[in-house]
Amino acid sequence: VGPEYKIFELYKDAELKKRIKPSVMNTKVGTLSKAIAEETLLKEQQPKGSWGGYSLATLFAVVSLDHYRTYTKDLSTEQIGKTKKAIRDGLEFIDKLYFDSGDSSYYGVLDDGAYWDSGLALWALAENGIENHQRIATSEFLIRQQNSTNGGFPFGYDFWAFPDIDDTFAIVMGIKDLPQFKDATQKGLGFVLDRQNKDGGWGTFDKENNGNPLLKIGAGNVANSADLFDESEPDVTGHSLELMGKLLPREKLDTEMVRKAYKFLQETRNTKIKTWASRWELNYLFGTFSVVSGLLAVGYSKNDPLVADAIAWLKILPNEDGGFGETSRSYDDVQFAGKGVSTSSQTAWAITTLVDVDEADSDIVRNGVLYLTRQIEQNGKWIDVSPTGTGHPGILYM
Repeated sequence: VGPEYKIFELYKDAELKKRIKPSVMNTKVGTLSKAIAEETLLKEQQPKGSWGGYSLATLFAVVSLDHYRTYTKDLSTEQIGKTKKAIRDGLEFIDKLYFDSGDSSYYGVLDDGAYWDSGLALWALAENGIENHQRIATSEFLIRQQNSTNGGFPFGYDFWAFPDIDDTFAIVMGIKDLPQFKDATQKGLGFVLDRQNKDGGWGTFDKENNGNPLLKIGAGNVANSADLFDESEPDVTGHSLELMGKLLPREKLDTEMVRKAYKFLQETRNTKIKTWASRWELNYLFGTFSVVSGLLAVGYSKNDPLVADAIAWLKILPNEDGGFGETSRSYDDVQFAGKGVSTSSQTAWAITTLVDVDEADSDIVRNGVLYLTRQIEQNGKWIDVSPTGTGHPGILYM
C-alpha cells in the first residue's frame, strides 16, 4: 500500500516488523503491474470514465491506477499523463453518481440506469394512450443508444459495450407502436431472438456463458462477491417470450423456440411453491410476473398448469393492507417467498399478473389497487420502503 501507510501494528512478531519494508512489493510486481495497468485498466475504461459502468469497480480501478502512478518509477511522461487523465475521469464519474446524485431518492448510486428508466416510462405512457408525438424525443434519445452491430440496448451510461436482453425488451416495448421506429424495433427483436441458449432459456448479457464444471469449482470462492457466468434465468426468459408474443403474429412464432423455453421454465420453477425466482428483482413475485406475462403472450392460457400453479400461489400472499411484499431472505430460504412489508413495485407486479389472467374484478386486485392509490394520495409518488431490485442474489440489493 506504499510507505506512507505503515500497517506494522498488524504484525504479531516485533522482530518481523523491523525487517519488513513497506515497498518490498514494488520491485517484484513492477513489470506485471505495468502490463496490467496499460493493457487492461486503461484499455477497459468506458467513455464516461467508469470501469464496467459501476461506481465500486471504478473506485477500485482509480485506487489501483493511483498506486501504479505513484510507485512505478519508469513511467514515461506520456504514460503518466494517460494515467492521470484516467484517474481524473474515473473520479468525476464516481463524484456525479455516488456522492452528488442530486435529486436521486438516495445517495450512493451504484450505476446509471437512464435507458432502462426511460424505456419503462415510454412503455407506461404508451399503455396509457399518450399521443405518439409526445414520445418522439425520448424514443430518439434511446435509439441513439442502440448497438449498431447487434441491435441491443444497454442499461445506462457507460454500458454501451454491454447491451442486454431486459433493457432491449423494455425499450422496444416502449417504441414498438411508433411506425417511424419500426427498423429499431425489428433490430431489437432480432437481438433477443438470436440469444436463446441451448437449454431453452435466455441469459442477460451473453449467450451460452455457462462456464463448465471445472471452472465453477475453481470459481466457487468468488461466487460470494460476483457473478462470473450468465446462465439462463426465468425472469429474462419470460421477458424474451413476451417480446416475441407482442411483436410476432401467432403464425410467425417459432414454435420450437417457444417449446424449448416452456421446458426450461418447467424445469426451473421451485418445486415447493411451483413458481420462479428472479435474477434481477425481488424475487418470486417478480419471477411470477415475468414468466406468466411471457407465457400468456405466446399463447398459453390461464389454465396451463405452469400459469395456474403460479397464480394459485400468488392469491395466498396479500398483506392486510392489500399490498404485496417480499424481502431478500427468500433467496436463502423459500419459506420467505412472497413475504414482506408491502411495496408499490411488488404490489404492481402481483396485480398486473392477476389482471392478465382475468382477475381484474377480484377482491385481491381491488385491494391491491386501493393500496397503490393510497400511496399516491399520501406521498404524491410511489416509494418502495424496502429494496425491490437485485444486484447479486444473496449479496447486493437495490
